[in-house]
Amino acid sequence: RAQEVEDNANQDFPDLFAEGLAPQSYPGGSFERARHDFVLCRGKTGKGDPPPGRPEEQVEGLSAGAYNNAVIDDVIRDIDATDAGSAFRKKHLTIALEKMKIGLKVDPQFFPFLYNSGRLLLLLNLPEQALSYLLLARARLSEFSAVHLFIGAAHARLGDGISATESYRVAYRRNPFDPSALVALGDFYLESGAFPQAHDTYERVLKQFPENASAR
Repeated sequence: RAQEVEDNANQDFPDLFAEGLAPQSYPGGSFERARHDFVLCRGKTGKGDPPPGRPEEQVEGLSAGAYNNAVIDDVIRDIDATDAGSAFRKKHLTIALEKMKIGLKVDPQFFPFLYNSGRLLLLLNLPEQALSYLLLARARLSEFSAVHLFIGAAHARLGDGISATESYRVAYRRNPFDPSALVALGDFYLESGAFPQAHDTYERVLKQFPENASAR
């Protein structure tokens, strides 16, 4: 019965982490996965501009969705134009995080602001701060597998192996059509020196996704 409930939930809330799946709906609009695992806002059908929202919810003259998209579009462009670990990338990511915090002051419950803030903080290698935002994002949309995936990543960086492995497993259960969570679990085992568990996890990935380059 519990599995049936979870299956039904996954049908009602199609995950947006895997390519090709329907966007996640919210009142008047939808969310979709963007490159580098950020979230963008779209119209109700998954296309077009996000809804205008109420005037009191605007951020610097834009709707919450449009503001989120503007910040994330800049982030994606900056990531593509900078080297990982460089001072330039860190500067751009920090600026984007500050902009997300401006949005959160207007709407502290808006899922993209919470999730994208956590994602930015992970990229800045600040896992403890990232975890605080990602847990809030999970409370808003627990069906989204990427929330659990990056919660797992934050726990892993903080040295909490039990919480990390559980979060990776939940992420996979939320979306078994995406191997990312299992690959991340295998990577965690590998980095922890648990080589038999890492091998078994990668083999499990390859049974379902034979061409997965990371697992191979």
